[in-house]
Amino acid sequence: MKKEILENTLMSLKETHPGWRPTLAPNNPSSETPDYETLLNWDQNGCLSNYHVTKKLDGIRVELFNGRALSRELKLLGSEDIQMMAELVHQCMPDKYKDVILEGEIWAPGFSRSEISHFVKSENVNSSDKIRKYTNLWHKTAKGTIPYTKKVKGVDTPAYWPYKGRDLEFVTTFPKKLKFHLFDVVLPKDQFLGAPVTKEDRFDLLIAISNAINSHIDGINQDLVEVVYKYQSAFMDFESLMATFDSVLAEPHGEGLMLVEKTAQLKSGRYTFKSGKAFKLKNDTVAFTGRVLSVVEGTVAKEGTAKTVSALGRSKTSQLKEDREPSGMASGLLVEMADKRTLTVGLTGYDHSDRKALLKSPQDFIGQTIVFFGMEPSKVGGLPVQSHYVKPRV
Repeated sequence: MKKEILENTLMSLKETHPGWRPTLAPNNPSSETPDYETLLNWDQNGCLSNYHVTKKLDGIRVELFNGRALSRELKLLGSEDIQMMAELVHQCMPDKYKDVILEGEIWAPGFSRSEISHFVKSENVNSSDKIRKYTNLWHKTAKGTIPYTKKVKGVDTPAYWPYKGRDLEFVTTFPKKLKFHLFDVVLPKDQFLGAPVTKEDRFDLLIAISNAINSHIDGINQDLVEVVYKYQSAFMDFESLMATFDSVLAEPHGEGLMLVEKTAQLKSGRYTFKSGKAFKLKNDTVAFTGRVLSVVEGTVAKEGTAKTVSALGRSKTSQLKEDREPSGMASGLLVEMADKRTLTVGLTGYDHSDRKALLKSPQDFIGQTIVFFGMEPSKVGGLPVQSHYVKPRV
């Protein structure tokens, strides 16, 4: 049933929005904090009036289309509650906008990303299976107060109640605070009428659509959609930009800021950092240390392995173990943290010849303590996210 729903949704999506892909923020240069004072297009008063500046929420990405809630990979989000919310949003949408795509984040203040993910990706958090699973874990951790031991690749590893400060009732009850926080709208091709639709135009339209949806929702005491907070950039100079950025990071689960040129037309796919059209101010260069245990060899698909095509139209090779073989190149470093947990850290700045040489002579790294970069763990007891080691400059 779900497969059929997804296939029909994607078919309709391709008909009304041919070639479209979810808009993604640009990736920042690894291990470096960009010089925004030089990079940004400041106006004659030294302010950001040329940019649309919004808070970046640390939630779960969602694409709302035709009453369905899709991930950025265009897969159906698992939660029945989220899908019911998406259907209600569609029912309350003004008729002339029934075919638009609403891009946003599923988020609520005070919720961590891992908590939101739990509610969004679980089919039904209050099902008997989920209640049984978390009841057992709740007792095993003495109501979330002590660790327990579980096997990870055959090794006894400490594990924790995954939602620190939250009780059993919290993790088995879908929260009413979660809503769709919208940051862009995608019009069907036939509604563009040949005229460019700028970021500022789309944001104004998004506010109108959001207000119309919430005004038509009956029977519940909350809005289902909200437009992300927009700052008064016309009065934001470099000093106030950095102060705003720091204040957002100081908030519980604050992630950063998004800056998009007001005149930017809709971007299908990921913005590039070099384009200068969009910037993501995010604390993703936190330094960590660890001891290298080994060099990890990458894999490639075996010759003749069939390729598939994703919902985004991208060719994909099989990741099944039986369909892959060693590549002869290093893909990362297996690193041990101070608490003895391990993770694989990616390599940045290494070309093919570097990776081959590293795999051939791992002794230069094994046993060494290195500094690598990434983001803070997204959950209690978690490991750094998007970890990468940057090739030293000679």
